[in-house]
Amino acid sequence: MSSQVDLNLDFEREVSAALLRAAELARDEAIKTNTGIVVSQDGKVITITAEQLREKRKSQSRAR
Repeated sequence: MSSQVDLNLDFEREVSAALLRAAELARDEAIKTNTGIVVSQDGKVITITAEQLREKRKSQSRAR
């Protein structure tokens, strides 16, 4: 049974990593095409513009 739990944890880690990569690619594409993305935040559907994505990326790169 322990090996099944380990497999499930590995699968969850892989899925989480894939979702993070997909979200980053979606943000990259939105910036490149100057379009927004629609996300759920705090239970509300919001649109984040390409400009907002650019600004967030700039502020994150400065923080590093």
